[in-house]
Amino acid sequence: MMNNHIIIPVFIPFYGCPNKCFFCNQNLVTGKAAPALPEKGELLSYFDTFLSYSKNLQSSVEIAFFGGNFLGMENNVILKYLEIADTFCKGGSNRGIRFSTRPDTVSREKIALLSGYNIQTIELGIQSMDDKVLRKSGRGHTAKDSFNAVELIKSELKNIKLGLQIMPGLPGETRQSIFKTLKFLQFAKPDYLRIYPLVILKNTQLEKLYNKGLFKPLTLEKAVDISSLIRDFSVKNNIKIIRMGLPSEAAQNDNIVSGPWHPSFGELVISKSFYKKAVIKIIVSEKETFEKTLLIHLNPSFESAARGLKNSNFHNLKKRFGFKNIAVTKDSSIIPESFFIEIKSD
Repeated sequence: MMNNHIIIPVFIPFYGCPNKCFFCNQNLVTGKAAPALPEKGELLSYFDTFLSYSKNLQSSVEIAFFGGNFLGMENNVILKYLEIADTFCKGGSNRGIRFSTRPDTVSREKIALLSGYNIQTIELGIQSMDDKVLRKSGRGHTAKDSFNAVELIKSELKNIKLGLQIMPGLPGETRQSIFKTLKFLQFAKPDYLRIYPLVILKNTQLEKLYNKGLFKPLTLEKAVDISSLIRDFSVKNNIKIIRMGLPSEAAQNDNIVSGPWHPSFGELVISKSFYKKAVIKIIVSEKETFEKTLLIHLNPSFESAARGLKNSNFHNLKKRFGFKNIAVTKDSSIIPESFFIEIKSD
């Protein structure tokens, strides 16, 4: 999130999960063995140590419970960890709590447990809004559960930030599935979004299906294309994207069996968005392009994404439109990711 915002992660792999989704292996994703919840003294010491590495002591801080289903835990366990986090939060100003949870465990009873604690952010793993996709992924909840969870959070917890996680490439997904999810984003209006294209991890149900030839993940190119569609739609609807693609820890020790993982996945998506917009601008200009020069005016920080991996965007634009040259003019006054073009004769 913001540079002056510190998130202290507490991983609770699988804890509170009523079932194991076909795609999930939180032990690999988080690098944590299954579940061992730490005690109060250990956690408070960890919080202080983590914070000691921060150079900005004025930063806002959130204790973040990740990797499991926070509201799916027993009530006494939820309250135990809220109390521990609250003890830390009371030790300084501008401190709060966040957690991730499943839509089907958001209820009035569970929300009532949060009263009196400084909960700042709730993140829902909705993954898809197509019931067929959710069913084929062993998700264990429906699209309606996601609608209900968002409505309940927004009505009962008005000052809390809402984050959503979605996962393109799940079994049974179609173009219509993606549009259902986009329509839901318009309804939910989350404060932020994470886009995690499906990769097949070891020791998951999907690995078994993949090995039997019963499921194929998206190619990297297709995953980038779909993610750029979701990202462009989200940006247009003022939804902030805070992550695209699994963190690098997930690819360590050959944990990924197959799928569209790339260390710079987010940049590939932004680069794809630039390419699509550039094509539209060129077509709309209605100017002759063969043997001409395409001049792109952009912010210096955006040049790498505009060029694409190994200058792939420029190469493809030349090939598609017959440009003789493509040149860049850098201008710091241009908003990052915005750009305009000129088509000129040499």
